[in-house]
Amino acid sequence: MTRSARALVTIKITNLNRDFLINAESAQVLARSIARGIKPPKKQIDIIFLDSRRIRKLNARFRGSRRATDVLSFDLGQVANIFISLDAAGSNAKRFRTSFEREVVLYMIHGVLHLARYDDDTVLAAARMRRREERLLRKICGKIDLSKVLTRR
Repeated sequence: MTRSARALVTIKITNLNRDFLINAESAQVLARSIARGIKPPKKQIDIIFLDSRRIRKLNARFRGSRRATDVLSFDLGQVANIFISLDAAGSNAKRFRTSFEREVVLYMIHGVLHLARYDDDTVLAAARMRRREERLLRKICGKIDLSKVLTRR
């Protein structure tokens, strides 16, 4: 794939979580930066921010798990969906003593890595994925003021 073809990835941002404000334009810039670092083979990536109730329903329907999760990725051919629970980001930020914004960026990276065929089903694969996440997280968080992208109402 040529460099110009990779640039044609379209990012769409949708926020269905009423407790958080998302600056869609800034989130698109952030997501494009992530996609440039990973180069997923997709034409369009839709990132949908949800609450824990909605992501729990998706997780039950498509993965057979009744619990909420932090991020789900679905490869639908030319379009991919990444669902992110902002509620999970808030609680995990407290649990892991990190910022809410950094946690959301981690979920965005994780979702795009899945679209680029990274897997976390085995210990070895999960370790490889975590290393890549951390590298991208350090790079991206150092360049973008995340407080302008994500805010709690």
